[in-house]
Amino acid sequence: MNQKKNISLIVLAVVLLCVIGYFGLIKKQISRVPLTPSPNPVLIGGECEQKTGFTVAAYQEGWKEIFKKENNLSEPEFSDYITVTEASLLPIGNTCELSVRYKIKKDWISTERQDRMVLGVPPTISPNNLPKEHGTETIGRIGVSTINLHDQLSFGSNKDALNFFVKKYNLSNTNAKIIGEDFSYFWDGKYTTNPDGTMKSQEAGEGGRAYVIISGTINLAQNKCYRGNLFLMSKETTYDDAPCVIN
Repeated sequence: MNQKKNISLIVLAVVLLCVIGYFGLIKKQISRVPLTPSPNPVLIGGECEQKTGFTVAAYQEGWKEIFKKENNLSEPEFSDYITVTEASLLPIGNTCELSVRYKIKKDWISTERQDRMVLGVPPTISPNNLPKEHGTETIGRIGVSTINLHDQLSFGSNKDALNFFVKKYNLSNTNAKIIGEDFSYFWDGKYTTNPDGTMKSQEAGEGGRAYVIISGTINLAQNKCYRGNLFLMSKETTYDDAPCVIN
């Protein structure tokens, strides 16, 4: 009887050791699973890092600090609104071009954007002295962007914005829909010619405004459609008749 009892205790002890060993192995395996890293931008450098004397990471950080100052953003506000996805420093002719791609999220509007800028000939512009889009004298999306992220949107949702546009232009039953959303660039405005022949945007001081692009169909058989913009803070609009299909 005692022998059977001893055998039973031995079997129980072996089972317990197996169970303990199993959970220990599981715990060890779990400890080896890497934590999901926070998203970091893709950095693309190369020969321009040697030409400029700065890494692409240094330029991306310089862009961030200028962007925060230009748009009056604190570090927490920058993190709330902006996610940098890629920064590149690549040769272009006799100079180098810095490009920063990022996502903007404000309330219900979300879009992707790219800031591009050449770094001089030779490329000597440092990370803390990058050009600003609103200061450019030439046509092109050049420099650190100005984005209006502080003013409130006048519409609580994209549906509210669409309904406002449809009602303003009496466009019911035209299958109106929002086909895009963005923040305006300074170069999207009209231009005047400077005395030296260069062009300057008349939209200076008004760039970076949130807007949606709306389109719809008036008469498909007659190839009559329309397209317009609605600025989400000022409620300003544009409207143009357009062909549904361009032959």
